[in-house]
Amino acid sequence: IESLLRVVKRQVNALKNLQVKCAQIEAKFYEEVHDLGRKYAVLYQPLFDKRFEIINAIYEPTEEECEWKPDEEDEISEELKEKAKIE
Repeated sequence: IESLLRVVKRQVNALKNLQVKCAQIEAKFYEEVHDLGRKYAVLYQPLFDKRFEIINAIYEPTEEECEWKPDEEDEISEELKEKAKIE
């Protein structure tokens, strides 16, 4: 029975080591996700600022900014669908 316990303890320790490695990989993943989020927050901020200014009548959009092209909406939608596909 004691030898069986040793075998089981070895297996449990091996599984624990694998779990630690998984946790390290997961930590790295979330670190990279966080960095990516920060990168894109910087890119989004000017758009959010402009939207805020338009909503609060601080900025009056130009004619070009007010022009809406519905055909582009369909193209963008299709482009996003393609980019969102998981291979």
